[in-house]
Amino acid sequence: MKGTGQRMSLKPATSLRHAARRSRTDEKIATAVFDISRSLGIGAVTIEAVAERAGVAKTTIYRRYKNSLVMLAGVLHQLPDTSPGEPELTQQGLIDLLEGIRRTFQERMGLAMISSLLTGEEEFVVGWREKVVAPHADALERYFLRGVEAGVLKSDLDQPLMHELFLGGLFMEDILQGEVPPDWPQRIVSALWPVLRADREPH
Repeated sequence: MKGTGQRMSLKPATSLRHAARRSRTDEKIATAVFDISRSLGIGAVTIEAVAERAGVAKTTIYRRYKNSLVMLAGVLHQLPDTSPGEPELTQQGLIDLLEGIRRTFQERMGLAMISSLLTGEEEFVVGWREKVVAPHADALERYFLRGVEAGVLKSDLDQPLMHELFLGGLFMEDILQGEVPPDWPQRIVSALWPVLRADREPH
């Protein structure tokens, strides 16, 4: 009986260790997927590339995901939340919002990943786009809506065009310069603010 009791008491500890190892492996896989996507784009994510980057066997990954598409969908919930807050309805507030987008897209996510997300229509790409890109695009859209409602921005402002100019400008800057420099938000807002602001801003 004593031996049976010892064996039974070992089972929970063994299960916990197994769960911890599995969790660490899952994290390694997700981190590798994220790193490859950030540096090379989602198209570069394969079982082989992830196995090499994560330092795990391909069979370990295949036990979790039958192919790279399933893997990309499976790690989606582990992506970090990068949703921006609500900036002040001022010129500096818009600069701060764009700086947050610049840092997230270039430094945290990588523009190679973002470009992949904007051009694909596969189900997993749509899921990643909603998780990674949509919160920032929505925050910019909300800024323009709030600004118009508050009388800070022109009532006849072409909001879709402004949305395209700011987000499109970010990607064009990366294409032309090879990166989006830290002063880009300041420069583009300074250039466009006279077009955006109402003739008389509320006090």
